[in-house]
Amino acid sequence: MNTKRILAVLLALALVFSLAACTSSNEPAPAEPSGGEEETGTGPDGRTYAAEQVYRTLYSSEMTTMNYLVSGTTYELEVGANTIDSLVENDT
Repeated sequence: MNTKRILAVLLALALVFSLAACTSSNEPAPAEPSGGEEETGTGPDGRTYAAEQVYRTLYSSEMTTMNYLVSGTTYELEVGANTIDSLVENDT
C-alpha cells in the first residue's frame, strides 16, 4: 500500500512539472517581415535569389494502364518500378 502511495505522489509531481513547463512566457514574439517584401539572398556569383526556392514540375503524361506487364512508355515503367517492384521480393 505504501509503494502505491509513493508512486501516486511521484506521478502527481511529474504531472505538475509537465504542466508548469507548458506555460507561456512574457517575451515578445520576434518581428516578422512585412507581407509585401520578400527576403533575398546573394549567391557566390553576386546574383540575388529569393529566400525560398521552390521547384515545381508537371507530369509528362498520364498513366494509360497500371498493368506494368503491357506498358511500353518509360514513364509507366518508372511508376511500376517505384510502386509494384518495391512490394515484390524475390526468394533467394
